[in-house]
Amino acid sequence: MIADRYGCAGIAERHLEQIVNAVLRNSTAVENRDPSPEWERLIDRLSEKARRHYRELVYETPEFLTYFEQATPIAEIGQLKIASRPARRSEGKSVGIDQLRAIPWVFSWMQSRHTLPGWYGLGSAVSEHLTENPHDADMLAKMYTDWPFWRTLIDNAQMILAKADLTIARVYADLVEDRAIGDRIYGEIAGEFQRTVTAILRMTGQTELLSNMPVLQRSIQQRNPYVDPLSFIQLVLLERLRAGEEPRQELLTGVLESINGIASGLKNTG
Repeated sequence: MIADRYGCAGIAERHLEQIVNAVLRNSTAVENRDPSPEWERLIDRLSEKARRHYRELVYETPEFLTYFEQATPIAEIGQLKIASRPARRSEGKSVGIDQLRAIPWVFSWMQSRHTLPGWYGLGSAVSEHLTENPHDADMLAKMYTDWPFWRTLIDNAQMILAKADLTIARVYADLVEDRAIGDRIYGEIAGEFQRTVTAILRMTGQTELLSNMPVLQRSIQQRNPYVDPLSFIQLVLLERLRAGEEPRQELLTGVLESINGIASGLKNTG
């Protein structure tokens, strides 16, 4: 990221301009009024629902760890020589999700194009709440328009959704040795993806993700097709590496190079 932002003098100057602009605009903003208690109560309810759905998948689904370890390059990411400490807090071939450090967790899902940590649970939370309280739909739209905190949260979620590619994620799911586990957990993730997209479009009044941020939308749309071949190359290399093919070191080097390329293309690591 340092090289990406500051490796070229022109880009570095532009990035510093963006930082100064953001600080000045935030410092002089007139819209930073306190949210209404009703809004705060609503997001408290939504956060609890989202947390429950997230934990049901990540912590309470016994096969989820198998899916994560086989449908993402987490093991290979742990061999990248760019970190100051190991990807996991404890040694062992297979330990719980709670032993995994945050950056490798997010990095792995970005690589496999699921982008799961940035949005999973939001769609179910909103959908479940509006089923119980349909009159709150207008309030959620008003919150997006008038509350910077909520707008930023939703915009971050739709940005990370736009970087996902569930077609490619489906192929990563095929790396799971037990096809039934891969199919079932991928199906849950894909269903939540669609619920989250639907919820965001409903709250923002958009017809497609990021249509209210056309520059970012166009940037992602132009970058993603160039990243897709790297994802397919990584998939082939992972399959061969995990099958024990030779030359093992060359295959591993190829996987690690593809990890760097995908991260650079998506502009996200962990």
